Amino acid sequence: MALACSLIRLQRTHHALIEEISGPLYHADRFEQRHGDKRHGTSASGVLQLLLGAVVLYGGLCSALQPTPLQRRSDDRSFFVSGVFGGLLSDLFGVSGPPLVFQFYRQPLTLVQIRCALLLTFAITKIAAMCEGVACFSLANA
Repeated sequence: MALACSLIRLQRTHHALIEEISGPLYHADRFEQRHGDKRHGTSASGVLQLLLGAVVLYGGLCSALQPTPLQRRSDDRSFFVSGVFGGLLSDLFGVSGPPLVFQFYRQPLTLVQIRCALLLTFAITKIAAMCEGVACFSLANA
């Protein structure tokens, strides 16, 4: 029961943080719509939407091509790079999966091993995010 209450509080805190972060972008977007942006010609949210569209397109193409497994396991640098891109996508859009899924499906592992590794990876990141949210919530209410 305590876990459920913590999750509800965490979700409310998460939504409040998103509104706080996206507020300036929203107001800048509204200003640009009314007055026009003479500096860039595009809004920040438009660039983010374009980036999200590119990620979705890339993920769809990679899934459609059905990557063949490599003969040897990739080196640690490639896992690091896919983790960095997964983290960036998670922070920007809440979808960390495409780079990690593509990376794991390229490895010479069985499907069961790949699925278990992905489930474990996503579970650990969600638990870490929950702990971070609870800590931020506790500090904000202290």
